[in-house]
Amino acid sequence: MNRGGGFCALFIASLLSSSCGDGGATLPDPGPTSSLNTTSTIYGLSATDDATLCEWLAGRLGGYGRSQKCGETTVSSPSSEAQCVSVFDSFSADCPITVGDFQGCVNVVVTGTCPSGSIPAACANLVSLGLTGTC
Repeated sequence: MNRGGGFCALFIASLLSSSCGDGGATLPDPGPTSSLNTTSTIYGLSATDDATLCEWLAGRLGGYGRSQKCGETTVSSPSSEAQCVSVFDSFSADCPITVGDFQGCVNVVVTGTCPSGSIPAACANLVSLGLTGTC
């Protein structure tokens, strides 16, 4: 497994967000939880769990290759499950982001009130870690 720094491709502040398009099939919203253990680090997930989290993310955003902006944060789903799993698989062992951290941020972006010009509090740590290359 190559675990080394792909967080920015999946989730990042809007100034550096990836261009993921807006194509692909529409997926139903699975709700606010993926059923994975919220205390598990993303680095520690199995390939099957990576796929589960990818399907959850894509569902929350309406499909693969979609993005949603909230304040100064954009959450994007890669163009396919395989690409998404590859991104999660590239996380560094030093990356402390948990499933709960990730779900919390995605949920705020999807359902929260987003003040213009700021990063939602639930996303601040994830954005910081992504921008510093820790994850």
